Amino acid sequence: MLPWTKITHLGDTSLIAPAALLIGLWLLVARRHRLLFWWCALLTWTMLLVAGSKIAFIGWGIGIPTLNFTGISGHTTFAMAVWPVLAFLLLQRSSPLLRAGGVVFALSIAVLVGFSRLVLQFHSTAEVVAGYLLGATVSIVFIWISGSLRHTSLSRMLLATSLAALLAASSIQAAPTQYWLIRVALYVSGHEQPFVRSQRLTFPVDNRRAIRLAIFHYQASDGPAGLPKKAAGDQDSPK
Repeated sequence: MLPWTKITHLGDTSLIAPAALLIGLWLLVARRHRLLFWWCALLTWTMLLVAGSKIAFIGWGIGIPTLNFTGISGHTTFAMAVWPVLAFLLLQRSSPLLRAGGVVFALSIAVLVGFSRLVLQFHSTAEVVAGYLLGATVSIVFIWISGSLRHTSLSRMLLATSLAALLAASSIQAAPTQYWLIRVALYVSGHEQPFVRSQRLTFPVDNRRAIRLAIFHYQASDGPAGLPKKAAGDQDSPK
C-alpha cells in the first residue's frame, strides 16, 4: 500500500511555497524577467481562484451540492502547477526526450497527490478534478511560454544549493492552511461559524483518521461560537 500521507505532503504549502519561490529565484538570477512575470501572474491567479472558492463556501455556503463541491483542492492544484515546471527548468540542458520524460514524471507525481486527497477523504472527486485542470493549465501555459523564448541558463551551483534547501523543507510540518482560510472567511463574512459539507466523503479505504474531517453540513454549524477545535489544531487539514 502506498504511503498516502507522505504523498499528499508533496502538495502541502510548506513544500510547494519554497519550490515556487525557488523557481522565481532561478528566473530572477537568469534575468528571465518576462518568464518571472508570467510565473508570478499565473500563481497569483491560481491562488486567488483556490482560496476564493474555499472562502466562498466556508463564509457563505456557496458550492455545488450535487457534485459535493466546496472548493478547489489546493494540494492537487499546486502540485500540478509547480512540480512539472520545476522539472522543466531543472532539465533545461538535457535532451528533449529526457526533458519531456521529467515533466511527465512530475505530472504523474501530481496525479498521485490528487488521488491521495481522495484516499485520505479530504476532498470529493469534483474538487480534485478541478485541481487537476487548474494546475495543469498553469504548468502547460508556463512551459509553452518558456518554450517560445530562449533557453534559460541556470547555474549548477545555484541548482544544487536550491535543491538541498528544498529537501530540507520537505521535513517541515504541514501548514495549517485550512485554519487560516476559516479565519479569513469568518472575518469577511461576519459569521461566527463556518459553513460545512452535508455529504459524507466516501472512498474504499479504512482510514478513520481521515474520516474525522469528512463529514460536513450545507448550513451554518450549530456548535459554540469560534473556530472548530479540529480546524484550529489540525496540521494536515484539507486544502
